[in-house]
Amino acid sequence: FVMALKKYDIITMGSATIDIFVDTGSDLFRKGKEKGIIEVPFGSKIEAKTVHFDVGGGGTNTAVSFSRMGFKTAFVGKIGDDANGNRILSAIKKEKVDTCFIARTKEPTGFSVILDADGRDRTIIVHRGANNHLQPDEVRVSKIRTDWLYLATMIDESFEAMKKIACYAKRKKIKVAFNPSPHLAKKGLRGLKPILDATSILIMNDKEAKLMTKKNGLQVMAKVLQKACKGIVVITLGHKGSMAFDGKGMYTIH
Repeated sequence: FVMALKKYDIITMGSATIDIFVDTGSDLFRKGKEKGIIEVPFGSKIEAKTVHFDVGGGGTNTAVSFSRMGFKTAFVGKIGDDANGNRILSAIKKEKVDTCFIARTKEPTGFSVILDADGRDRTIIVHRGANNHLQPDEVRVSKIRTDWLYLATMIDESFEAMKKIACYAKRKKIKVAFNPSPHLAKKGLRGLKPILDATSILIMNDKEAKLMTKKNGLQVMAKVLQKACKGIVVITLGHKGSMAFDGKGMYTIH
């Protein structure tokens, strides 16, 4: 007999990282003498008030969030065959996220160093590592059975893998939620067309929307984006709330 493939409510695809949070208080970032200038002391040894490690990344964070909501969830991505990769695997397995679609490599697992200053100003140092090297043939699309795909940002070689999974989703009529970063938004509507053609919900902030459309004005950008994806466009506005456009009505929340 043939064993049926496991069916998921949602599968996420994106980065998986180890995040190192370093709280430097007011010792790292200092207001300069000129307005709008932040000074960073060079050649100094700065005491860290607290340091803690956590699992992060656009793909794993959303996978865990969906799993905690009670959805059957899997994650597609690439991690290193190292201690950090093992830590990510262990953490998301505990959150009941299926890891069968994760590829491993000798490349180091991605990590970020997040420098906090008084809990407000942040500088993030990123090493993407394995996240950038997911090959299209490492994505086993034939085993994907899901109602939804959530696509976060993947770049370089991994962007080609993301295009492959988006095209598969379109053929199989799987709904796609796409949340591009500024890096991907810069590719524009043409560069992202294979993914936008499969997208049911497009989510980005106003700066990313401007980068992608090369337009100004929320309503104008929303209409251009909706025409490109034929789905629902959500533009987030930070503390001002967000707006959504489905091709008919424009909705806002504050």
